[in-house]
Amino acid sequence: MKKTFSTLGGIFFILSIIPFLGQLTRQGKGIYEFFIDISIFLPLALGLAGLLFSIFGIKGQNQTYPDYTQYWKFGLLVFYCICCYLRFSKSLKNGFKS
Repeated sequence: MKKTFSTLGGIFFILSIIPFLGQLTRQGKGIYEFFIDISIFLPLALGLAGLLFSIFGIKGQNQTYPDYTQYWKFGLLVFYCICCYLRFSKSLKNGFKS
């Protein structure tokens, strides 16, 4: 069961990043618009679902020293949330116009 949760966490995390990576190319704009047409908060919801599944997934080894990769992951999550907030607040102010 834990292996399934870890796999689902990774899949949901990748699904939450796809719309933002799609904006980097002309062909990916359709992917971005598909996700945003469903809901503007869909990438954020997918990211949170991935985080929740990962919490209940496979844990690493118990370590007696601080694991600095946890700080890196938390920093990446905070950066991702800030980017989502800035992008969506800009869209809300402009009336969802690019």
